[in-house]
Amino acid sequence: MQTKKLKELGSLVTYPKDFILVKAGSPSKKLWLIEKGLARYIYYHDDKELTGWIDQEGDIVGSVFSLLGFGAARETIQLLEESDLYEVTLEDLKKDSVFFDMFKNQMLEHYFMELENRIKFFQSLGGKERYEFLLANKPDLVQRVPQKILSTYLGITPESLSRIRASLS
Repeated sequence: MQTKKLKELGSLVTYPKDFILVKAGSPSKKLWLIEKGLARYIYYHDDKELTGWIDQEGDIVGSVFSLLGFGAARETIQLLEESDLYEVTLEDLKKDSVFFDMFKNQMLEHYFMELENRIKFFQSLGGKERYEFLLANKPDLVQRVPQKILSTYLGITPESLSRIRASLS
């Protein structure tokens, strides 16, 4: 996705670990390109935090629902590490309407594919297989993301994740 153009439009900022980029229930008028760091998308269910998504270097972070004008953000986006990000406002994105239209289409295609993969991931794999898949495809996340957060991303309890890790050691 057009990372060069996003870097040109944005400004490089550094935010600390645990910084909240987007708060659920609030409108979001910015997106970020991760230069260095990690971000997680938090959804709340029965007073529990669930990690729906984890983005890392090279990924674009933002509330797609809110950025496309459908309403307030449905998720909270929190940084898991001190992070260097290119911060781009929606206003700056819209200044080049051709780029903005192309970017929206690419972003929607990307999120659609990621969502389809995530659904398949949960429907066809058990907890151990999901962990093994993550280990094979994004081993750095296994090292960088705290176990409690990683377990909610995988849809298992922290205790189950501990057992899975122990069985693979």
